[in-house]
Order: sequence, then C-alpha cells, then structure tokens
Amino acid sequence: MDIRDWPFDQIMQLPDHCFGSRFQVAVVCQGADGAAAWDISELALPEKCVIWEWHMCVNAITTDIARARLALGDILPTTTAIMDGLEPVFRGFGVQGPEPRDIIIARWGLPAMRVLKQPLLAAGRRFILEVTGEATKTPIVCFVFSISSMPTEVPDCLLSANLRSQL
Repeated sequence: MDIRDWPFDQIMQLPDHCFGSRFQVAVVCQGADGAAAWDISELALPEKCVIWEWHMCVNAITTDIARARLALGDILPTTTAIMDGLEPVFRGFGVQGPEPRDIIIARWGLPAMRVLKQPLLAAGRRFILEVTGEATKTPIVCFVFSISSMPTEVPDCLLSANLRSQL
C-alpha cells in the first residue's frame, strides 16, 4: 500500500522494520582558538527521514568548549550570523536562547548517546556543526546520527482491517 501521503504521526506508528536500512551521518569539527569553526556532513539527508539515535563525543574536557550548535543547511557557514539563520536539528534542545541553541557537552568529554525515533523534514539538507573553543583551546566535537528514510509503501498485511476500511 502506498503511504506517501500519510502524515508523520501515522507513519511513525508503523513497526521499526518498515523503515528499512539505517545509515550513519557524521559531522566532526575542531573548534578554533576562541573563534567558531564549522563542519557540514558529506551526505545529504533524504527529503523525509527518521533520526533513530545520535552519539556525541569530544577529545577534551568540557571546559575547552565555549559552544557547540547543530543545524540543517545546504552550505558550510562562514560566519556565526549565517549559522544563526539555520534551522536547528532539535528544536528547543540546549541552553535557553535563540535557535540553534548552544548544546551542553557531556561533563569531562564522556561519550553521550541518545536513542530516539524522531521524524525530520530534512528536504535534502545536511547536518552542520559549529564549535567554538575557549581561548588557547582547540577541542574536537563529533556527532554521529543513525538515519533512515521514511517508508513510502508497506505491505497490506501490516494494516489492521479497521485502517484498511478507512483508506
């Protein structure tokens, strides 16, 4: 059955195996000495996709990092003003303030992992990471995302008789 026109919330109720293969997309950035630096993922995201989990790690203690921010975009920013205008990956995630917000990095650089099942209208954009190091520090921050595309078809046997009669 074709489910291209289903709303996100209805598609997200399907069993996980309906979403197909997952792939990893990473952004790794070395923060500049007191200035912002950026990285953009090599892979563009599908039009509609699901973030299944993300992992974050750093090579230094958190006091070396002044700020880290995640966004979606098409080109690598060259100024913080450009980054300010991008759509955040996770709305409301980070320190209170304008989007994309500053993300709190795990204490003492311990790796962090978050498992979720979040729909994302990526529209072919890519992940962008901004990292700013404290003065005389050049920390490296890495975010790795596990992604799948949204299913466009599912076997009829997965749908209940009630749902099939409504379609």
